[in-house]
Amino acid sequence: QNEFLRPYTIEVAGVGTSHGDTHVVLTKIVDEGTGWTTASTILSDNFDIEPSLYSSRMYVLAGWHKIMRPYKDRAEFVPNQPHFLAWDVFKKTLGDRIEKYENLYIAIASNPAHHEKKTVSHNDAKDDNWFQGIVLGDYSNASVGAEYKDVARSMECRHDDNKIALSVELTTEQVENYKSIRSNMDDAFTEEDFSDRVYEAMFTENLRLANWN
Repeated sequence: QNEFLRPYTIEVAGVGTSHGDTHVVLTKIVDEGTGWTTASTILSDNFDIEPSLYSSRMYVLAGWHKIMRPYKDRAEFVPNQPHFLAWDVFKKTLGDRIEKYENLYIAIASNPAHHEKKTVSHNDAKDDNWFQGIVLGDYSNASVGAEYKDVARSMECRHDDNKIALSVELTTEQVENYKSIRSNMDDAFTEEDFSDRVYEAMFTENLRLANWN
């Protein structure tokens, strides 16, 4: 396992037998506090960024996306589900109240930028998959793609009433943190339109969440 990712990821091993769509796995997590201490020190000393739950997640994701980029063409990272749901799925569940968003959603979903094969994305960096706050787990949806969805989902946290995701100022701060950290880590990273793509991903992912709930 990569030295950078070790404090922020979960070791997964198969256990027993699979039955249909059910897979039993054993996970091993680092000792509580190890990742926090390392991330906080690096954020403040190396990047002049205030350590927090969200800036630490940006640090982890920036490292993940940089480190996983060379693996994007491997067969195991071919997407196992569509990146965007069809609009009719939302319309059936949520009804006419979302009609005004149809053109916006279709424009975002058809934008080639959201389908670029830039790295291996986690694709499900929701709050439930961040253990101890900044340890990323559940890699079942990891596949080649762009980074925007990961950054968007990592700012949603029901424990603080999604205060980051609902604040333009706070969201912008964390997107800028990600860009700063990633640029420092990865010379191949390009910032052009990155923020706009993250905001678009926040919109489409919130529609997806509303459809499930």
